[in-house]
Parts: sequence; structure tokens; C-alpha cells
Amino acid sequence: MKPKRAGRCDRCHGALIIRKDDRPDTIMKRLAIDRKAARPLLSYYRRHGLLYRVNGAGFIGTVFTRALKLFRRHGWLIPPPVHHGGSGVLQGRRRDTPGVTPLWPRRRRGGQVVG
Repeated sequence: MKPKRAGRCDRCHGALIIRKDDRPDTIMKRLAIDRKAARPLLSYYRRHGLLYRVNGAGFIGTVFTRALKLFRRHGWLIPPPVHHGGSGVLQGRRRDTPGVTPLWPRRRRGGQVVG
């Protein structure tokens, strides 16, 4: 977005500065380096059938929903703990359950982390 007055910030009227690493040629060079570095990883995951694509264009909530659908489709999500009221303690899989790594802390009322 261009400022109303060239070289000046619309909000504070201070001088606008373009850093060297913000210039289009620098950004294109950095992206090319990143793509080259990622190529072997992408090849590896593609060969092993472990590469999944999620369209990252759009609002963050839309992109999150797309990723969530992929996770659900492949069974990569651990079900959330179930609240059984009364005690205020969340009931669900425990942290010490073999082979289960929870993706969130169990919480008690007042925000104290449990287990």
C-alpha cells in the first residue's frame, strides 16, 4: 500500500525507510535459496508418500480449517479431553499413558496446569 505522501508515513508522518532485506530483488533471492534448500526434503517426503499439500491462500481461519480436515482425514488428532463437571478437573487420556502424547495441557479451574 502506497502512502498518501511519498516517503512519509500516513500515521506519524515520519520518513519511510526501505531496508535492504525488504527490496523485491533481495526477497526473490531469499525465496530461491529457500526453494533450493527445501527440494531434497520435498523429494524425500514425496517418495515416501508423506507429502501433503494444504492451500495456504485465504483467511487464516479458512487455511486452519483446511489443515484440520487433512489431520482428521488421516487420524492425526488426539480427541480432546472430556469434562465431567463437578470436580472441575478435565477427564481424558493421562500424560503417562504409553504411546500417547497430548497436544494440550490438562487444566483445572483457575488455569492451573495438571498432570
